[in-house]
Amino acid sequence: MDVIRRWIFRPKRSDASLLAQFFYADRDLNLITDQLEKFDGHKNVEQFPTLLTELRKSQDSLLAIVEKIMDESIPGSRSSRDFRVKFPDDILQESLAGRLWFGAEASSK
Repeated sequence: MDVIRRWIFRPKRSDASLLAQFFYADRDLNLITDQLEKFDGHKNVEQFPTLLTELRKSQDSLLAIVEKIMDESIPGSRSSRDFRVKFPDDILQESLAGRLWFGAEASSK
C-alpha cells in the first residue's frame, strides 16, 4: 500500500515547486552515484571523467536548490558570516555549494 501511495503522490517533473525540484535533483544524483559505484574502470576508462562531471553538476544543482529552499524558508535565521574576514578574497564563496566544497577540501587535507 505504501508503494502505491508514494507512486500516486510523487511530484510531476513539470512541477515548479522547490520540493519537487529537490526530489528530482536528488533522484538524478542517486542515479549517477549508483553508476559510479557499479563502474568498472578497467573496462570503460573514458567514461569515468564523464561520470565525475555529471556527478559534480548534479551535486551543484542539488545544493543550489537547497540554498533556494533555505532562502525562502529561513531568510532571517541564517548564521552570521562575519568570520569570513579571516579568509583571502580569492577563496570566499557566496553560494552554499562553494562554501561546502571549500569545507570539504579543507577538511580532507
